[in-house]
Formats: sequence, C-alpha cells, structure tokens
Amino acid sequence: MEKHLDHGTLIPLYFINRIYTDFKLVRIGLSGLSPVEHYRLGKVIKKTAEKLGRKTVFIASGDLSHRLLADGPYGFAPEGPEFDKLVTAAMDKGDFLSFLSAEPSLCEAAGECGLRSFIIMAGALDGKAVRSKLLSYEGTFGVGYAVAAFDVTGNDESRHFDNIFESIEKEKLKEIKMQEDSYVRLARYDRN
Repeated sequence: MEKHLDHGTLIPLYFINRIYTDFKLVRIGLSGLSPVEHYRLGKVIKKTAEKLGRKTVFIASGDLSHRLLADGPYGFAPEGPEFDKLVTAAMDKGDFLSFLSAEPSLCEAAGECGLRSFIIMAGALDGKAVRSKLLSYEGTFGVGYAVAAFDVTGNDESRHFDNIFESIEKEKLKEIKMQEDSYVRLARYDRN
C-alpha cells in the first residue's frame, strides 16, 4: 500500500505549512457511498471534535469540472461550466443543499472529483450559521478551481441539509408513486 499524499491533500498542505507549523492533521478520504452518507461523515467529524474539545479547521479540497475546454484533459462538455456555476454559486451563498441536490448525471458528465469532499465539509458545518464567501474561481487548463471560506457565526437549526434533502427526495418519490398505473401499484404491493 502506498503512503503518499494525494494531490487534494498535498496542495493545501503546501500553503498551510508556509504559515502554520503547530497543528495535527487528520486526512479523510472519499468513498463510493452516497452524498448523504458523506454529509453524515462530516457530522461525525464535527461531533468528535466537539467531544474532544478540539479547535478545528476543515479544508475541503478537490477539483470542480474537468470538462471546461476542448483542449483540456477530458475535452469540453456543456455540463462542465454548468456544474462549476452550480457549485460556485452554492459556495458563495453557503447553500450546502445544492451540493447534495446536484444531479448525478450532471456530475458525471462534468467530470468532477471534489464534490464529495465539499459535502463532508458541509456536514461538519451541519446546524451552523455561516458567513460564506467565494474568494476565487478559474477554469485554467480546462479544470475548474475555486476557493471559498465559511466562517461559523452561530447555530442555525434550519441548516440540517441531510434531513432537508431526504424530505425532498421522499416527496419526489411520493409524487412518482401517485402517477403510477394500477399494474405498477400491484407489483409494488406488500401484504406485510
């Protein structure tokens, strides 16, 4: 097993180490689990840091779309700029529900790789009011890069985005089921 740091960890550490030296690093990896599960991982991280009484800084690192330019690493797809616009607007507004709600087909077509990292960060900020600011965005070399800051300003019980997302998804499923014909309802019928 290789013990090298990946690009998403190495780049932020390069800049952090230029200013700070007295800190402990916990690197968190991504998985193939759902966006909601990544959000809940962030909640566990927050809860653990609070339980240990640790002061924490959460850095979510990853590229946006890899499909911004025809001569970029993966060519151009219209979903590339669309994805980057969605994510940077969400970053600027602190709208973490947009991270969870991003259509999987859009994410796939855009060639993104950082969204789950941002979702874990959003989970670490669950229930917190934030002052958000998009600091920069560029699509250099056909890959989207953004920098945003989220300062916690207090608590906000309306910002439990995993619960909100699941409620929205349940309503969508309910609407779909209401449109089903009798044969589909019969096939779905469970006598238990």
